[in-house]
Amino acid sequence: ALGRAADALTAKLSVRLKADGKSLSVGGNLRMQRDEVVQLSLVAMGFLEAARIEFTPDEILVIDRLGQRYVRERWADVPQLEAMGVDFRCVQSLFWNELFRPGHYGRPTASDFAATLSDNNIVLSASNPGALAVTFVAGLADGLLKQAHIARTGDYSGTSLQWQYSGFAPLASRQFPGQMQIAVNAAGHALAATLQLSRLTTAKGWQTRTDVDESRYQRIDAAQVLRILQQF
Repeated sequence: ALGRAADALTAKLSVRLKADGKSLSVGGNLRMQRDEVVQLSLVAMGFLEAARIEFTPDEILVIDRLGQRYVRERWADVPQLEAMGVDFRCVQSLFWNELFRPGHYGRPTASDFAATLSDNNIVLSASNPGALAVTFVAGLADGLLKQAHIARTGDYSGTSLQWQYSGFAPLASRQFPGQMQIAVNAAGHALAATLQLSRLTTAKGWQTRTDVDESRYQRIDAAQVLRILQQF
């Protein structure tokens, strides 16, 4: 769980989203460049990019191609993420199936976590988590990271993010999950997503930043992100 798979990844995606009692399924692509970007492209009718979600160290970009709208916000300016203490490094680690320690920027070591045993798994809790409690579950025999759970305590208790991994297959020097299940609970709203990955490669050379033609796209507030995802 402490190892790294590669510095770049591309994959085909099958995505199922559930929010506010509604659900939808789309295809797409996932592209990641370590410490640069996590980029999801969601495709309608098998060929038309309907939406793009791009996480970079500085900001979050969500583009609704069909509605010609976009959201561009710095991490600290999105209240739900700020409340949970979620930043780019956190999101990058979750997509890469890697451990991280809140508020620390080096690669984590075993001494950064308190470990307990549960059945055939080892449960790792970040040391001195403060207001953000982070725990990981890894297989005791294979060391594969199976689950990450982030929960906000104090005034934001009840806000949580759970990320589950399965379907591991070889990628570069380690095993990488072929399925990710994500559940977010915040401010009384629940969002669930299942990402099925296929055709994984470590290809580089693709564009790591998306340009937005502001003459064609209308900038809107970050509070409408979930509404955008429900409408394409």
